[in-house]
Amino acid sequence: MKNKKAFLDISFSWIFALIVGAIILGGAIYGVSKFTHSAESISAVKGAQEITILFDSLESSFELIEFKSFTMPVESRIYTSCDLNGNFGTQGIKLSEKIKSSWSQDTQEITSQNRYLFSDKISEGKTFNIISKPFEFPFKVASLIYVIPSNKGYCFVDAPSNIKKELNTLNNSKVPLDQRSIRVGEENCGVGDKKVCFDSSSCDISVNYNQNYLTKSGDTYYFEGDALMFAAIFSDKGIYDCQVKRLMKRTYSLVNIYLEKDVLLSQKGCSTSFALELSQVQNFADNFDSTEKFLNLGYILRELENKNRYSECALW
Repeated sequence: MKNKKAFLDISFSWIFALIVGAIILGGAIYGVSKFTHSAESISAVKGAQEITILFDSLESSFELIEFKSFTMPVESRIYTSCDLNGNFGTQGIKLSEKIKSSWSQDTQEITSQNRYLFSDKISEGKTFNIISKPFEFPFKVASLIYVIPSNKGYCFVDAPSNIKKELNTLNNSKVPLDQRSIRVGEENCGVGDKKVCFDSSSCDISVNYNQNYLTKSGDTYYFEGDALMFAAIFSDKGIYDCQVKRLMKRTYSLVNIYLEKDVLLSQKGCSTSFALELSQVQNFADNFDSTEKFLNLGYILRELENKNRYSECALW
């Protein structure tokens, strides 16, 4: 009976030890998992911060259009968001990295009131092309940034001469040929490229350049100026509409500044007044709720631009 009791004591000791060991091991695994997950999140946030620094360098550029490329250490996803709350709304980006066979989760979103990023909601790849172009209305409102994975190509067919010249300028940049997302001329189209046509409706993206709208994936995008045309080509419909509304919020505030400057110039003897056209642009921006309204504004913008160009008292 004594031996049986001893046997039971020993068995219980082993069972207890195994249970405690399992708990300790489980805790250790959980801790390593949490640490790994945390490290992945930190890495993704750091990557997103580095991308935003690159965006900032493009926004401060004085070039009419600029093209750069960057490569991530691993396959990555750039998540783009847009929010209209607040005076100028906010732009958000979040980065997720592919570690082994899974994507990092719960990474921190980096937001900005002054950045305007046009892309798909999720851009996936390892190498990305970024293009920057100023949006003028007709004064400069902001620099627009387009993000395109290098594995997603756009082929421009029958583009107007000014668009073709600008795109060829991009292709003369230092970005390696195999990393470029932009191709000009149907003869240069690659397999899988999205065709952008200006004189045909049979392409993936059909641009009516004279009437300022394009169609793709069953949606119609209205634009004013080449900067917004490119934005419509490269971005998701929801992102595009939201970012344009944010640009109109910024336009409204900028017009206030130019109206004040117009008063100061008149007090100094300037005979040219921009008040009427500026007030019309401001009213448009204040009541903006759809990009379709761009169709009614072109004449006013041209009048304001020509007046500023030929006036001795230019506002910008």
